[in-house]
Amino acid sequence: MVVIYSIVLTLFPGLFFVVILLIMFTFLGYSIFTSYRRIRASRSGEDVDYIKSGRVIVKANPSKIIDFINKDEKLIDDMKPQMKMMSVSLINLPIVFGIYYLYLGYVIHYFALNGTTYLFIGYLILFEILFLLPWILNRVIMSGREIEIIQLLRDYMVTTKGVLASGFLLKFPFNTSDYKIICNKKRRFIDIKTKPQIQALTNMRSVTVYRMYMSEQDLQRVIEIMSKTNNISLQCE
Repeated sequence: MVVIYSIVLTLFPGLFFVVILLIMFTFLGYSIFTSYRRIRASRSGEDVDYIKSGRVIVKANPSKIIDFINKDEKLIDDMKPQMKMMSVSLINLPIVFGIYYLYLGYVIHYFALNGTTYLFIGYLILFEILFLLPWILNRVIMSGREIEIIQLLRDYMVTTKGVLASGFLLKFPFNTSDYKIICNKKRRFIDIKTKPQIQALTNMRSVTVYRMYMSEQDLQRVIEIMSKTNNISLQCE
């Protein structure tokens, strides 16, 4: 991307705003692509067929789930850490755009004085800075922290052979060192926590929490089947 953007601005120096849009669409496109791959993997394949072959224990009712979410007064507190993490990413945007305009206004013309090759090198330096700066800032601010990222599953199915949802699947039996199950009867949810993963971009330890809201009766049934199929003892708070 760095090389492509540099070539575009070297050959067509008037396309400043087009390049800005390209940068934004690069990050957006990457996010959409990774999400699409994860969702696609959860909708087809041997693991999906295996889970679907089991007896259905609970199938999500989206309208009821939304009602449970709205009634959970502590949900906002649970999600504050990941909201703060997202705000750090937003801080990067004005910094990146500020550097972009300052560089084009005060630096790039010194490269242009020495010909097209030097101009191309100047743009390479610019885009390397733009891509590396957010990485450096994220590592400085987030490095060493552990943050739980809660994903609310609004369309899920639990069978005797696993959990299936958009972007997530879990086969029974699962490795208890990879997943931790937390049940909260009062707030009516079951959390499936993954083991901490170190993010290469930020050096932050992230724990993804897949949360399933359901009725108290369904919650008890899911806990029972999880305990039985995985040979573990699960209790609700």
